[in-house]
Amino acid sequence: MGRAQRAAAGFWAALKDYVVRVGEKADDDNVFVLASGLTFSVVAAAVPFLLIVVALVSLTLEAAAAAAGVEPIEQLRRYLDTIVPVLAEGGAVGAERNLPEEVIEGVVRRGEPIGVISFVAFVWLSTRLFGSVRAILREIFDLRQSRGVIQGKIFDAQMVLVSSVLVILNIGITIVFNVVKSRGFEFLGLSAEHVGVVESISAQSTALLFIFLLFLLLYKYVPARRVPWRMALTAAAFTAICWELLKLGFTFYLTRVANYTSIYGGIATLVVVVIWFYYLSIVFVLGAEVAQVYELRRVRRRQIEVLE
Repeated sequence: MGRAQRAAAGFWAALKDYVVRVGEKADDDNVFVLASGLTFSVVAAAVPFLLIVVALVSLTLEAAAAAAGVEPIEQLRRYLDTIVPVLAEGGAVGAERNLPEEVIEGVVRRGEPIGVISFVAFVWLSTRLFGSVRAILREIFDLRQSRGVIQGKIFDAQMVLVSSVLVILNIGITIVFNVVKSRGFEFLGLSAEHVGVVESISAQSTALLFIFLLFLLLYKYVPARRVPWRMALTAAAFTAICWELLKLGFTFYLTRVANYTSIYGGIATLVVVVIWFYYLSIVFVLGAEVAQVYELRRVRRRQIEVLE
C-alpha cells in the first residue's frame, strides 16, 4: 500500500471515529430535545428582538441612509431574506410577504420609535433566547459554572444589545457599499453586469461573515466559563457552513417540492418559519457537539503523547 493510500485510509478511519463519537455524544445529550427547547426560545424572542433592531436602525442609520439615498429598512428586509429563506412572491409558501417583513412594516408604518419602557421590555423578553443558549452550551460542554439568575439575566440583556449592534453594523456595511457602488463604479468603468456580480458576491460574503461572527460570539462568550478559541472557531465554522448548506437545501425544497399552502393554508408561513428555526437549532447544537468532541480528542492525543 502506497503512502497516499495509507494517508487516505488513516484519514477515513479518523473521520469515521470522529463522526461516531459526535453521534454518541449527541445521543447522550438528547440533541433533538435541546433543539426543540431552543426553537421555542427563538420563536418567542424573534419579534421582540426584531423590534429592537428596527428601533436602533431608525435611530442610528436613518439620517445617513437618507443622505446616501438608501432605505435602511429595505436593507434589513434583504438581510432577513439571507437569514430566513421563507420565500415571498411566487414562493412555495404562497404568501405575498413573509412574517418578518409584515412585522417590520407594522413598526415602520406607525412612524414612531419604540419608547424607553418598551425598549427595556423587548430587551428583557429577548433574553430568553440567550438564557436557553447558555443552558444548552453548559450541558454540551460539561460546564459546572453558572452565572445565577440575576447575573445571567443581565448578561443575556448585554448579549441582546451586542447582537443588535452586529446586525446594525452589517446593514451599515451594506449601505456604505451601496454608496460606493453608486459613486465609484461609474468612475471605474464597470458595466451593470459586473456591478451585479460584485454586489451579489459581497452580499453573500458579508452575510456569511456576520453569521460566523455571531456564532463565534455565542460559542465563545455565552457559557459561564470561557471556551477556548479553537473550540469556538471549530463550532462557529461548522455551524456557519452547515447554515449555508441548509439554507440552499431548504430553499430548493420550498420552491421545488413542498406545498405548505395546501396543508396549512394561511398559517403556512409561520409553520415554515418554525420548521426552519428547528433545523437551525439542530445545526447549532451539533456545532457545539462537534467542538466538544474535537477538544476531547485533542486532550486524549496529548495524554497518549505524554504517556509514550
